[in-house]
Amino acid sequence: AELRGGDLEEEAAAPLVRAPALVVSGREDALFPPDAARALAAALPRAELLLLDACGHVPMAEAPARFYGALGAFVAA
Repeated sequence: AELRGGDLEEEAAAPLVRAPALVVSGREDALFPPDAARALAAALPRAELLLLDACGHVPMAEAPARFYGALGAFVAA
């Protein structure tokens, strides 16, 4: 899978990001599908991936408890 349709600038920059990252995607996201989220997480050296079941493109609204719970745990770590 490619990052956001294969934007070469984004793909080249991703490995340079040294900050921890949490990549969150809904398993039913049609705009940024799970394969793209997996590719982004793989490209970022310190990324964690969270795929939310029964969730689309707006996980913070569609699954707020799961999203903010994961975000809080990530930030606290």
